[in-house]
Amino acid sequence: MRTFIWDMRYVVRSLAASPAVTVAAIVTIALGIGAATTTYSVVEAVVLRPLPFHEPDRLFLLHVAPAKWRSSTIGGSPSRYTFERIRSGSRVFEGVAGQDSAAPILTGLGEPERIRVWQVTSNLFSLLGVQPLIGRAFTVQEEQPGSNDVVILSYSFWVSRFDGVPAVLGRTVTLDGQPSEIVGVMPPHMNYPADTAMWRAFGATFTSRVAPPSDPQGRYWVLGRLRDGISLEQASANLDALTARIAEDEPRFDGWVANLTPLHDYFFSRTRTPLLLMLGAVALVLLVACANVANLLLARVLAREREISIRLALGSSRGRIVRQVLSESVTLALAAGGLGVLIATWGVPAVVWFAASEIPALATTSLNGHVLAVCVATTLLTGILFGLVPAWHASRDTSPTALRYKGASVASWRHRASDVFVVSQVAVTLVLVIGAGLLVGSFLRIISVEPGIDADRVVTAQVGLPAERYGEDAEIVAFSNRALERLRALPGVSVASVSTGVAFSSAAIGTFTVVDRPDAELPMALISSVSPEYFRTFGIRLRRGRVFQPAERNVRAPVIINEWLADQAFPGRDPLGKQITFYGGQVTGTIVGVVSNTRQPSLLVGAGPERKVGPEIYTSLANLPSSGLKLNVRAGRDTHLLIPAMRRAIREIDPLLPIDRISTMSALISDTLTRQRFYTVLLSLFAALTLLVAAAGVFGMMTFAVTKRTHEFGIRIALGARSGQILSAALRPAAVLTFVGLAAGLLGAQLASRLLSSFLYGISPSEPYVIAGSALVVVAAAMAAGLLPAWRATRVDPAMTLRAE
Repeated sequence: MRTFIWDMRYVVRSLAASPAVTVAAIVTIALGIGAATTTYSVVEAVVLRPLPFHEPDRLFLLHVAPAKWRSSTIGGSPSRYTFERIRSGSRVFEGVAGQDSAAPILTGLGEPERIRVWQVTSNLFSLLGVQPLIGRAFTVQEEQPGSNDVVILSYSFWVSRFDGVPAVLGRTVTLDGQPSEIVGVMPPHMNYPADTAMWRAFGATFTSRVAPPSDPQGRYWVLGRLRDGISLEQASANLDALTARIAEDEPRFDGWVANLTPLHDYFFSRTRTPLLLMLGAVALVLLVACANVANLLLARVLAREREISIRLALGSSRGRIVRQVLSESVTLALAAGGLGVLIATWGVPAVVWFAASEIPALATTSLNGHVLAVCVATTLLTGILFGLVPAWHASRDTSPTALRYKGASVASWRHRASDVFVVSQVAVTLVLVIGAGLLVGSFLRIISVEPGIDADRVVTAQVGLPAERYGEDAEIVAFSNRALERLRALPGVSVASVSTGVAFSSAAIGTFTVVDRPDAELPMALISSVSPEYFRTFGIRLRRGRVFQPAERNVRAPVIINEWLADQAFPGRDPLGKQITFYGGQVTGTIVGVVSNTRQPSLLVGAGPERKVGPEIYTSLANLPSSGLKLNVRAGRDTHLLIPAMRRAIREIDPLLPIDRISTMSALISDTLTRQRFYTVLLSLFAALTLLVAAAGVFGMMTFAVTKRTHEFGIRIALGARSGQILSAALRPAAVLTFVGLAAGLLGAQLASRLLSSFLYGISPSEPYVIAGSALVVVAAAMAAGLLPAWRATRVDPAMTLRAE
């Protein structure tokens, strides 16, 4: 212990003797550790942390789809009929629970507000292994039609609306005008699905509209827990046999399958790969920081070489020298780790604020014990990593000749080690800069893609009509007509429309078939009911046929399709007058027009931005109304001035109707790019940080090299060398190392860029402009870092050099 205390005192004195190097090392490593801790906290929350349920790996979400999409995540929610048949007929599940989403209007607690409510079966919470914080769960009787209307609050809703008071039990909340008794409150971790305000027992009257009983698809989320020992393959085989039996009773099920998706994958599969790539990128940042600090410590060891040699000659052991140098590096790392945690305490909230709307699980990101433990382990490993080479060099020679100046051989070895550090920093920096350049280029291509609509000066408001006042189709149509009249009368409005969906926003998704080509392989389509002026509002061009007529209602609903669907479903034929069926065969429509394509951010259309043009079906709102509406206007003036006017107009039509969202279409489109923007900004920050650290490494290497060559430069100046020649000679080593690093970095970038290929749009992973531009940026940064030390070489006083000689 006494030896350890003495060693630590020695380390503190040694670090205090060169405060500039100490501060530079601590800040460099702290930036790397802070970035790594922030990124790992996100990965831990989204990718590594299991769902907060009992044995979550046995929980699977079930969805139904045509057989061509077997084993795919593409599909629709089952109908209640499908749910009941699977619940009663499957033997591979320990339990099966159903839930149906709705957004009723909450009144009586301030302004009317639409909230997220899930109507669930009584066994949902026991299936998940979650018990209420206070109160009780639902009973089997409350699942039956006509039972008491009871709800269980989420923790966040309980705290925000009832101040977390236990006396909330027995009180009522009013949903769509219907009182519901509060019987329980869930614990904080029960946030499934995200943004849920409360859960409602299935037996209550609810606002959701479901498909006919015998249809495969509906609105139900079906969650199953596999029995212990049952594999996914066994469960899938059992479901195949079950759906085959159902098809014998219900012909509509013929050709349909039930797919299972692990619950964790359903929520986080889209974010797993990019977040792991970001974690890999930040590991490279930390590696560059380690190389930089190792270079600094190596220079310190060489400056103390004679001292170390004397100590070895006087009997100090190699082990003690190594221990002191490693203690010095670990001490630096621990100080940097503490500063890195402070950086992460700022970085984590910044990341959550930036992307939580797109990745809801980010809201649970925190510097918890697991994250801090990994941070401590990373800090210790970092300290050992960047201290290994200096420690080895400090103890490599114990012979008496070590007392003599070793001259060129030592300098040569030090330069080789330093050169390796610099080359590795340049190579890794180029890899990250190229990766960031590819994502930036891809993002710029995405935002430059023609969306298929004219979003300028368009404002859209989203409302949901409550069933107690708008339960009939005629009432929905009447509201739509009143809304159109009021919106058209607003100053500055050139055209107004009503629809159930808009481009770059939510719309119904379903299968469709061509009546005279029932076996055609076609993907799922986006289906919207729209008023006649919808296409004018959004600048969607009519290619063939006509648009809808006011109040157009027919037995065979008129439909308009986009060019993509016309080309795919009717190749070489005129689609006008042809018929298609959709909504599970419930609706047969006659095609009356063809319009231009719009781009839709939907995974059902394609995985990447380049595949976001897909089938679109438009029906007349008068023929197929829906309670979920978008009120759209095109303005001839500033849209921001129009937003409050639209709010007032909607309030005049129905003062109790909450407006779920009102925004410009430009903002709506921008919101669809949140995920791409997040990853692009994050990798760009990592690349910029690495570039800064690598430039500091080049600066340190150049400073050391110029100091060692001061005598040489003084003599060359005395012999008549010009400043330009001295500058060139001083910069030449940095230039050589930089270009060697570029060569190594190009090889690494070719491998790394392939990992990004699935996230790129309109740009190749080997895009020459990006690679050339990135290399130019790295070269410029390296040369700029070496310029000051090189300039100092031109200022060497030859007279002083000769006198020293």
